[in-house]
Amino acid sequence: MKKDYKEWHDGVSAGFVGREKTVNYLNNALTYSAYVGYPLILAWFWLTKTPPIYEMAKLLVIPAVSFRLLTAVRDKIDRPRPYEMHDITQIIKKDKKGHSFPSRHCFSMACISMVFMYVNRGLGRLFVLFTVVLAALRVIGGVHYPSDVAVGCAVGFLCGALIFIM
Repeated sequence: MKKDYKEWHDGVSAGFVGREKTVNYLNNALTYSAYVGYPLILAWFWLTKTPPIYEMAKLLVIPAVSFRLLTAVRDKIDRPRPYEMHDITQIIKKDKKGHSFPSRHCFSMACISMVFMYVNRGLGRLFVLFTVVLAALRVIGGVHYPSDVAVGCAVGFLCGALIFIM
């Protein structure tokens, strides 16, 4: 199985070898778009729509509590990262050991995408696209398995969907 994953990853990442700076730049830019965008969309929503306090609270509490719960689960699972288990070309340089499943980057981006979707559908769609691209980059970069990013995204979208039903 290890050899199979290496062959698969080498095929998927082949077009990105030699473009490490671009992949790392995109990975960082998408990650920071969420870190910067999330408080900005909350501030914009508060200042322009003056929503009830419970509406603002759910936009803060649901992502925060979900993040803490996901982190606790991830700590318990402590799955090794692909670059620890396979001799793959690591495009995104990272030295961290374990904590691969589920991807917290993808979870956060997906959950924040749902906040954007709640506040502004156009920006929400853009952030869903950002989530998909980030997930692909994390696999291509060698820091996550496809299952890590798939579960991270799915849980993030599901937790974020709670915003619409609460």
